[in-house]
Amino acid sequence: MGSIAITAADIGKVTGYTRNQVRGLLDKLPGYAELEAAPGVAREYSRSDLLVLAVIHHLEARVRVHRDALAAIVTAVKGELSGPKTINRDARLVVSVDPPAASYLAAVSTPVQEGIVITLGPIFERVDGHLKKKFENPYSVRGTPELNFGPMLVSRGRKKAVG
Repeated sequence: MGSIAITAADIGKVTGYTRNQVRGLLDKLPGYAELEAAPGVAREYSRSDLLVLAVIHHLEARVRVHRDALAAIVTAVKGELSGPKTINRDARLVVSVDPPAASYLAAVSTPVQEGIVITLGPIFERVDGHLKKKFENPYSVRGTPELNFGPMLVSRGRKKAVG
């Protein structure tokens, strides 16, 4: 995949948040509240940010974790989901609210001591599926396929006879 601009609209599509809910959430989360964009220009996010915000949505919508607690753990979640990891659709994320912590578990057999366990496979699929559709959109500037016209004869025009 090439470079794709991920905006708040993409966050809304992946998570189900409305535009106003995305704005309200981002204003509460450290690391996101401080981001500023030029007037009239949408803020851009990374694939990692989209994944983190999908996990935050899961914690808020399905587990009912309060936004103040989400603000306390978002840095730990971001740290665990950023950077190279063992690719595994069965990976889990264990989140603790008190003390704020997160642990990425790639192996299914890894025992969990205490915390909220999130299966990451469905979240990975939702994020990757959205990005794949966005990248393959033929009307997207960055996703436009090359036109294949085949070999063509190119000339510089007629040469004038000297005389």
